[in-house]
Amino acid sequence: AAGALPPYIASCCASANGDYRAFIYSGKTYLRVYKPGPSVGLPAISATAKDWRGATISDDGNNIICVAYGEPITYSTDALATKATTGSSLNWTGVDSSDDGTIAIASPYGDYIYESTDSGANWSSQTGSGSRDWIGCQISGDGATRIAWTATEIYRSTDSGTTWTDITFTGITNILRCGLSPDGNTVLTGNYPGYLYYRTF
Repeated sequence: AAGALPPYIASCCASANGDYRAFIYSGKTYLRVYKPGPSVGLPAISATAKDWRGATISDDGNNIICVAYGEPITYSTDALATKATTGSSLNWTGVDSSDDGTIAIASPYGDYIYESTDSGANWSSQTGSGSRDWIGCQISGDGATRIAWTATEIYRSTDSGTTWTDITFTGITNILRCGLSPDGNTVLTGNYPGYLYYRTF
């Protein structure tokens, strides 16, 4: 049908109550955010197709941050009533934020983990993470604990990104995704081909 969305979802995230949802569709070239109400599709976050890699939404749905490979970071603090771009055009692969959306981290391929403490407006590198081929990141609800991973390594910080510790599961390779519990104490990961692994600290 005319105007139909692409057929499958590559990635998604949502606010705490599920009212605000962001989906990255097939080929990572379409990103659409939905909000409550009869007209569920908000305007596209970008008028042009990009290699979208990640999105994060605060619990109240106001703070939204999206990253694309080789592009500046896109953010909004008013549920997309307005939006802006910021930061370097790095090869971003993932982004996540605290429950209130104030603290966020983003992972670039071949660089340091980056942090924002003002809902995505400004970003600084966390050199303690090391410059690595990051493919994703997650942050706890309060923003103090965060993890980031490459295809072969997982790192964790419990001091707001100052220092990072290798917590890679023994023998695991081809890491695809990781998850972090809201309190930051449990890490879940999966590899291909392989299994799901978890560790509680």
